[in-house]
Amino acid sequence: MIPSSISPHASQLHKEAIKRAILEHIERSEDRIVGTLQQLIRYPTVNPPGNEREHQEFVAAELRALGLEPRLVEAEPDRPNVIAVLPGGGTGPALLQYAGHADVVPPGDPTEWRYPPFGGEVHDGWIWGRGAVDHKAPIAASLAAVKAIVDCRIQLAGDIVFLVPVDEELGSRAGTRCLIKKGLLYGDMGIYGSAGFLDQILISCNGTLTFEITVYGGASHTGYPDSGISAIERARRLVLALQTMAFDKVNPFWSPEHTDRLSPTRTGSLTVTSINGGGPFNIVPSRCVVQGSRRLIPTETVAEAQSQIEDVLASLANADSGFVAELNVIDAVNGLNIPPDAPVVRVVQAAVRDLGLEPTLGGSSGGFDARWIVDALGIPMVSYGAGRNGPDGKLCIHAPNECISIENLVGMAKGFAMIMLHACGIVGESQPSTQGADISSIVC
Repeated sequence: MIPSSISPHASQLHKEAIKRAILEHIERSEDRIVGTLQQLIRYPTVNPPGNEREHQEFVAAELRALGLEPRLVEAEPDRPNVIAVLPGGGTGPALLQYAGHADVVPPGDPTEWRYPPFGGEVHDGWIWGRGAVDHKAPIAASLAAVKAIVDCRIQLAGDIVFLVPVDEELGSRAGTRCLIKKGLLYGDMGIYGSAGFLDQILISCNGTLTFEITVYGGASHTGYPDSGISAIERARRLVLALQTMAFDKVNPFWSPEHTDRLSPTRTGSLTVTSINGGGPFNIVPSRCVVQGSRRLIPTETVAEAQSQIEDVLASLANADSGFVAELNVIDAVNGLNIPPDAPVVRVVQAAVRDLGLEPTLGGSSGGFDARWIVDALGIPMVSYGAGRNGPDGKLCIHAPNECISIENLVGMAKGFAMIMLHACGIVGESQPSTQGADISSIVC
């Protein structure tokens, strides 16, 4: 049961009082927020295989305690996605709050970790563990933001659609893409909770085309190599050609002055990530498989990227009439490119200012699930969060000793709460009201 709403006449004075009450609630809840993140880290949701069920059941229980009715929707056994709605009490815009994904990358060599990767330990104001930033801190912060709104009995005008999917690290087929196909996601705008900086809004990210090219040759006895054609030799030429591709388009969101924040790459890129070919030592190899990742800046398209790879294959075939290769696109998605003046950007800018910060805009060379949502549903989304760097100032995502400061975790919760207020509105806030509206209904 959602608590009753505030007065239907929310003056500006009242709205500022609401903001203060929510921010103070989150500050008082620091220990609880930290404890939530610690518990989330202690679920070893390494993908593959994922095993996210216990983690997701914990998230669902937290949402139920707030009066929501979460659904656990799975495409694969023991890999449920969590989706819940905090219903609005009016006709305000709906906000899709992608709180964060449940799965994490492997921790790697545990001896490289200062503290146990799934211990969730707190030391010197930092919470340590795999997933501490990517992506369990945004989940804990999003839960804290919703709890503050519910506990303070704030009735939003629009819905909050709260999402914690699985499988983001390996393609999202069992996660966000499954929920899109089932028609379970909606919103007028969306926030992708992620690592970043409290003053920065990421309005763009790279797209990705992952591919596999099978190169063919002709088998023969290695004692008579000239009677065969080595597929590995042909693959070598292919790899060199791919790695020397020219990329002419320039990322419009590339900001050289922000090199300390890992600004997005200036152009697209292609990386060969795997080569697999050959067999017994006494046979000239007849087949070699090359795999790779083509990263697209926001102004490039999947079709362009595929055509460029096909042009490389055609050029090699023109130079060698016997060159035979087959391109298989494993997966592909366009990048994210939200206009700087879009309503969702203005909403987050206002929220950042509520934290006493001046917002900046940026982009990411990585990719995030918002791409699938924007592509399929057209919901404008930006990424917002905190905690990208560790105590040494270096990127700690996907690395040993991943950690987030308590200051960033709590700041993120405040930011999300302000975003929810600005995005969804408060019941009655656009109606005429008298100065000095009653604020006694705010109880936190």
